[in-house]
Amino acid sequence: MELRWLKAPAVTGFYIAGLADETPLADPQLRQALAEPTRELRRACEAFDLNFHLFIEHLIFYAADVPAHPLPPAAVSYLTAAALAKTAGRDAAEHTAVLEPRVAAVASAVAAARPKLAEELELRSGPLAEQWQARGPGLLKQLARLSEPQALVARAIVLPVFPASGGGGRALPVYNTVAIEAVLANPRAELPEVARLAWLLACLNSDLARYREPLADPLRVLPLAMIPAVLTAASEVELARCEPASVELALAHWRLDENRPAAVAETLMAWWQTYLETRPSWTLALVALEQMLP
Repeated sequence: MELRWLKAPAVTGFYIAGLADETPLADPQLRQALAEPTRELRRACEAFDLNFHLFIEHLIFYAADVPAHPLPPAAVSYLTAAALAKTAGRDAAEHTAVLEPRVAAVASAVAAARPKLAEELELRSGPLAEQWQARGPGLLKQLARLSEPQALVARAIVLPVFPASGGGGRALPVYNTVAIEAVLANPRAELPEVARLAWLLACLNSDLARYREPLADPLRVLPLAMIPAVLTAASEVELARCEPASVELALAHWRLDENRPAAVAETLMAWWQTYLETRPSWTLALVALEQMLP
């Protein structure tokens, strides 16, 4: 997999805004700075019946190509218009005047709270990139063997962001892009961040027709299926272990919103063991997993 690493400071603000109230922020300065701008942006999206999280995904992607910090007004206008068109079509352009100052407020809040964020991202992303270079290719090779080569994208963009929540990430399948919090050390030794990055990258093909069409909820099933697959691949390169405890830990720390993590982990382990023993097609295995999930 060919990876392109882009370190744009503005991505951090939109990434944090996407976390909203669902994930507590470990950084009190950013939490305080972004609370009100995020609420205002969300309210504006809801007023126009826009999908807030989808709008945020488009902002993250378009902000990746703008290295300026803080964002100049022209860049804010471009980001807002592009993200709005992708979210709701060009007919929604009339909402730009309301959304643009709110997008600018999110970007400005991050710039004020972290004026040297560009330098921080450069320093923070280095260790993760080095670890990926050492273990990542081998991990993905094992992952392709365990699932199928078509399950992995050929190219992807990696966006390091400030670790506001102490470790996390987000996959944007429509853009073959992942955002990952650039922590300096693994928050959990049992789950190295290289494994999290591999899992995020493995989720990028969840919108592929071969998986989307036979599944009722591919955006849930494929990320779940990739947990034991990634952990098994990681065990082959001596990064992690695939066992019930590590699967349940991944459900929590890779932030899959499952109400019964212990039951889901048990189901995943049973499904994975059967898959390794029988080796049906990957698509058929995913359909079976969806039927088994609680």
